[in-house]
Amino acid sequence: MAYRGTAQMTVPLPMRDEESPGEWRFSLFGCFEDCGLCTTTICCPCVTYGRTKDKMNPESGFCLNCVVWCTVSHIVGPWFMGYRNRRVIRRMRNIPGTTCGDCCVHFCCPCCGLIQEAREFV
Repeated sequence: MAYRGTAQMTVPLPMRDEESPGEWRFSLFGCFEDCGLCTTTICCPCVTYGRTKDKMNPESGFCLNCVVWCTVSHIVGPWFMGYRNRRVIRRMRNIPGTTCGDCCVHFCCPCCGLIQEAREFV
């Protein structure tokens, strides 16, 4: 008796409503819209940074990213890690901007920058 395979129907997953490419999904100063994330970022920015990096590249490891953030932030300053990560996100999402702008965001308001970047991967 020959085996007859049965046809399986697959249902395509619904597309996520994405903002048009080239824009941040959330405002830089919309950081208070997510109180939990805001509190975490103000108290422990390394956690928000680590989670965002882990979502961008799961092989990088959450704990390692937290340790790197803490170490580099105490040597160079928190803006350094933030601006580099922001630049990578902009390139991944095809968001216009400049390295100078990324530096300014993380030098003037690092928590707002970290929150905006974290919310990009929600």
